[in-house]
Amino acid sequence: DMKEFWCALGAERDGVLRLRHLDPRSDELMQGFRNTLSEKYGNMLNAWQTAFDPQNRSLIDEAAFVKQCTEDGIEGDLVQLFHDLLDDPLKINKYKKMSLRDFDLAAYQALARMDTDMIVEAQKTEKANPMEMSFDERQDNMFSVKWTRAQSKVMRKEMAERVQQENEADVGCETLQTLKSMLIKKYKNLAIAWKVALDPMGQGHLSKEDWYNAVRNRVGFHGDLRQLWSEAAKPGAGHISLYDLDPQAVQVLWDFRAFLLEAYGDIMTAWHQGLDPRKRGKIEEDDFAKRLKDMGYEDDIKKLWQLLLAEPHRKYIVLRDIDAKAADAYFRGDDKALTLYGTKSGPQASPGKWTGKLLSPKGEDDEECPGTPSGSPKTLALPGTPSKGRPGSSSSVASRAPSNQSVARSTAGDDEAVYRPTRIAIWSEELGARKRQGAEMRLKQEMDLQVGPKCLDDYRRQLVNGSGSLAGAWRYRMDEECTGRMSFMQFVMAIDRTGGYSGSVKQLWAEFSNEKDEVTYQDLDPDGFELLQAFGVWIIDNYETFKGFWKSIEKYKDEQLEEGEFVDRCFENGLEGISKREMKRIFKMLLPEPSTGRTKLIQPDLKVLSIALPLDVKLAMRKTSTEKTMAPERSNGTEKTEKEEARESPTSASPKSPLRPPSPASPVSPTTPRSPSRVKCSPELPVISVEEFRRTLKRLYGSVHAGWVKYLDVTEVGRVPKGEFVNRARSIGVTGQVAALFAELDVDKKGFITLQDLDPEVSKITKQFFSCVQETYGTIEEAWRKAFDVTKRKVVGKKEFAKGREAIGFEG
Repeated sequence: DMKEFWCALGAERDGVLRLRHLDPRSDELMQGFRNTLSEKYGNMLNAWQTAFDPQNRSLIDEAAFVKQCTEDGIEGDLVQLFHDLLDDPLKINKYKKMSLRDFDLAAYQALARMDTDMIVEAQKTEKANPMEMSFDERQDNMFSVKWTRAQSKVMRKEMAERVQQENEADVGCETLQTLKSMLIKKYKNLAIAWKVALDPMGQGHLSKEDWYNAVRNRVGFHGDLRQLWSEAAKPGAGHISLYDLDPQAVQVLWDFRAFLLEAYGDIMTAWHQGLDPRKRGKIEEDDFAKRLKDMGYEDDIKKLWQLLLAEPHRKYIVLRDIDAKAADAYFRGDDKALTLYGTKSGPQASPGKWTGKLLSPKGEDDEECPGTPSGSPKTLALPGTPSKGRPGSSSSVASRAPSNQSVARSTAGDDEAVYRPTRIAIWSEELGARKRQGAEMRLKQEMDLQVGPKCLDDYRRQLVNGSGSLAGAWRYRMDEECTGRMSFMQFVMAIDRTGGYSGSVKQLWAEFSNEKDEVTYQDLDPDGFELLQAFGVWIIDNYETFKGFWKSIEKYKDEQLEEGEFVDRCFENGLEGISKREMKRIFKMLLPEPSTGRTKLIQPDLKVLSIALPLDVKLAMRKTSTEKTMAPERSNGTEKTEKEEARESPTSASPKSPLRPPSPASPVSPTTPRSPSRVKCSPELPVISVEEFRRTLKRLYGSVHAGWVKYLDVTEVGRVPKGEFVNRARSIGVTGQVAALFAELDVDKKGFITLQDLDPEVSKITKQFFSCVQETYGTIEEAWRKAFDVTKRKVVGKKEFAKGREAIGFEG
């Protein structure tokens, strides 16, 4: 019967079955074991960590367990207790070791949740009456407060262990002595360490904050910064220098500086004359040692070299390593150090904050300042009283600065004034002299760069070098509009296009024009003008046009002729009166500019000959060209347009017309007209008729109305004043008396012309056309969209225009 068995075990009274009901002896032994350890260590977890497993191995064997229990005063069969605590019988034979879980399950669970004080277990057993406790006791007895404190304790312990581990792993310096040792090991000496690691900005001294930042971040000091400052700096000092770390190194540098000052008067002169006379900007160790021995330096040169180096592995020193302020003065142009004399850290003063100070002379009874080394110079030069006459000192330049002077009262009496120029005054005068010298040098350089021509012969040579010949220069650069003549303003603009002129342009013009209002190619090159004129007249007399001459010498279409071929074929065609040498010159004059790279002639190159042809020859050539271009159309119906003929022939106007088409090299744009050539009218020039002008507009633009709209009346105001008409007429090739043409058109003397004056018939037709448009559709845009451009192609053909004309009712 299970109930009887339960009652027989004695569990009925407690309601639960315990170990004492089964094995009272083992239960008594375990209770004594736990009570003893809890009283001695506070809890079982602390007992395990402190006594049984202090090395944190997580396991203990039977011998260690029995030994520790004996030391703690636990009585009974300890071996049996060890076996009873093991939860797995197999461990007895296999491992024979105990873990914390076997030792105490509650302690094992507390360790898992980081409850080192086992507060949870204590809360289960310790239940005090809150009515018997004070407020503070109740607060302290709260579980949340206990738990928070326990967790904080664990975190502090872990943090302390982590810090201890970091400190044990850290091998950095912690004292002043170890700091110096580490700097010497890394940088060879403290002077280099000061310049590289501690004071890289070159201030010469460090404040407390800068010192802390340097040794902590750039050096890696991990000790007490306050203690380090108190050991390194002087008591009550607000800064620290190299003198506080290594006085011996500072003494060596100080003695070397005093040696240079005594020998040369200032550091900059000592560097340029004694140490670096070859002006290399740097000096190596061997050269440095040799020069110091020659100067009589008797101290340890190798040690001085190591102290002057800016970096541990550098093989040379520069002026900045000896005196940074002297280097700054040199690089800003003060090679005499006029801006540094008399200061505390200039080339003629002591090494400043980190090397001590030298007193300036006050009189005969000068005293050495504390800390000044024996044997060093006791007085140095002050402004106005240099120690020795040297280049650049006030004694050598005092005579050059009489205007900038300072007054210094002498000790003999207050009424006696001694005038001496200050070094700032000398420096100001030096800057002024340098500025004047620089301005003169720049002016001289600008004048040297102006290697252009300064007379007419030089200008001609420049034209030949740039364009190959004077004829090519006139045709392609100077007279771009091919008017045959040039005014003064056009000549000035042509100078800019031909490379400039360094002399007087007015004087060049006077020499060029011989007091004329205009110049021609004949004024520029009389010999070349005669050659081109003779050759051109021969061509016109024998072939009537340049095209006819070219066809007679070319063997196949679009042939390009070299110099020898051109000369030989000209003589084969019966050329007389011109030598072969002159023909070679003519060939070079006909060639385009060298920049094109072409060395052979083509037919358009013959147009250069037109600049030397007489006026009557030009008119006869135009007449012949016009007749030849119109004859095929009347005879066999050739569909060659007037524009194509204008491109093929150098002239295409009527025989009496002085008009010619625009140059192929620079076609006339309807919207952007070329700059007009203001040719002064002369009675010798022919007067162009109105009919010839209309034919010109038809040839260039297709119709008189198109020429009026696209080129003459570009502002669309319906009228063109006289000045604008003259300029635009000349721009399209009119070389005659354009003013007389305007007077013939402006019958009413209005000062402007309209389309009615230019062509009354065309004006009447256009007015009728636009009147029909307005009556039918109201606006031109509406008529274009509905009557003409029906297909929305934005262009209309002849048939479409005819249909649109019928739509608007125009019968003209």
